[in-house]
Amino acid sequence: MKRIVNIFLSAVLFCSCHNSYLDEYYIAAEASFSVTAEDLHVRTLESVLFTNKGKGQTYSIFTGDTGHKYGQTGNTGFAVGSNGCFSYSYREPGKYTVVWIASSVDSKGSVISDIDSLVLDVADMSGGLDNLSIYKIYRMDDYDETHNTYYHSLARSIDDSILLCPIIYEAWRSAKINTIKSAKLQLKYQLTSPSAALYWYKRETEEWLSLRSETDNIFSVMDGERIALQRIKVVTGSGYETYYNIAAVMIPKLTSYQINGVEGEISHVKTSYDEYEIRLTLPAGTDVSNLCPEFMLMENDANLYDGTNAMVSIDGIVQQSGVSNVDFSKGEVIYDLHYQMLGYADARLSTDSKVKVIIDLQ
Repeated sequence: MKRIVNIFLSAVLFCSCHNSYLDEYYIAAEASFSVTAEDLHVRTLESVLFTNKGKGQTYSIFTGDTGHKYGQTGNTGFAVGSNGCFSYSYREPGKYTVVWIASSVDSKGSVISDIDSLVLDVADMSGGLDNLSIYKIYRMDDYDETHNTYYHSLARSIDDSILLCPIIYEAWRSAKINTIKSAKLQLKYQLTSPSAALYWYKRETEEWLSLRSETDNIFSVMDGERIALQRIKVVTGSGYETYYNIAAVMIPKLTSYQINGVEGEISHVKTSYDEYEIRLTLPAGTDVSNLCPEFMLMENDANLYDGTNAMVSIDGIVQQSGVSNVDFSKGEVIYDLHYQMLGYADARLSTDSKVKVIIDLQ
């Protein structure tokens, strides 16, 4: 019995000492923190430092992105290091409510917590879309006899909202496998985060269609018989939406070129999609210093060209078919072709090409 009493007294003394220890070191929790972000704006993948400015024994943080939202079932926070700092980077653009929690244990063993919060605006130069292309528009059999080479139009950014996809003329006129006119084109793309999704606005039905994978062949650039700007959007896991316009713009091509009734042979320069070569053989003795070529741009297709949205020039001097004389005394001349997307006033929706014309004499 005496032994039992001693054990009991020891336990009481331990608890008394333990509680005294807690009372001595207890710090009332006061949550406050700062963030290294000017005006609370940061970029995706940029390292953000959160620093404790309050009081407490332990600290934790809910960053506000997917899986780390304060107060949502199944979401978790992060423990803050003993130095009172926490570094983090966000993968997706959006507005995130960051919650900082300061906690202390009182003499009764209860955890007392206080919270502070702020809203962080995370932006992304790409809007969550890392790259995009209109995929397998045209099979380039003339480039590869194995029939395994395809033309893919890789989008290039004009500004934060416009993506320009250059299209070779062959994909418009004579595609053997797929065609830019197809109602079931395939987009190949990469998003910044796996929780983001891509959507295309189908004008005919006025609905946003989800592209669930790169194998979804539901995209189109056509509005009737003409190419039109297409709208897509990226929706991040946080619900942040970024909109883009896709401009499929034809790379200009001379589809016919003749001098003195002799038709030139037109070929693609195989190392470049925006360079062409035309060769003509004229009779020996022809005065090549003053020739008047006749040419046609994109077969004068009214769905691409109305006579005003393209320019053909040599050394900055505009050339007119059947009007402008050209000096071929050096054997070859370089034409510059500039084309603007039909039906749109935005001068940025344009492409260029070069055509080398070579004259041989018999």
